[in-house]
Amino acid sequence: MGSTNTTANLHLSSWTETDKPQRIDFINDNNIIDSVLGNHIADTSVHISTEEKQLLKNQVTVHQYLGSGSGTQDIEFTFTPKAVICYCLNEPLCKVNSSEINIIYSGMATAKGTTGGISLSENTVTITQTDSSINLNPGECSYQLNARNKRYVLILIKTLPDSNP
Repeated sequence: MGSTNTTANLHLSSWTETDKPQRIDFINDNNIIDSVLGNHIADTSVHISTEEKQLLKNQVTVHQYLGSGSGTQDIEFTFTPKAVICYCLNEPLCKVNSSEINIIYSGMATAKGTTGGISLSENTVTITQTDSSINLNPGECSYQLNARNKRYVLILIKTLPDSNP
């Protein structure tokens, strides 16, 4: 006698105490597992290829820095990034303080444009810390990309996908 019950998803044998497992039950279960896992592994819509992994590995670099508190900080690299994303660990990307000032802890830069607080020139990323002595009005932005002793992450993209002009 085979299995009285089967599992909900793959319908594998789920024997009760009175069932008497047979060899064919194991063979059928193994065939089901092999088929489901084999199809999943081969599904390129949910997995990236070895070539794609290598491309991603070589095209993105992650760098961390500690904010110095100074007005600006230049960080040089041995390559010229196409795009840079910066954010502060343990802070939101931005928030509004009680004086309705926008406190910005993130930024993005390319050779063609940038958000405030960060810029890109050749192989140098310049990050900015708004001077705390400046009186800002409600709705204005205070860029906090170099706050003293805060840790930041830079994601540097070495190449961008080809696009038509």
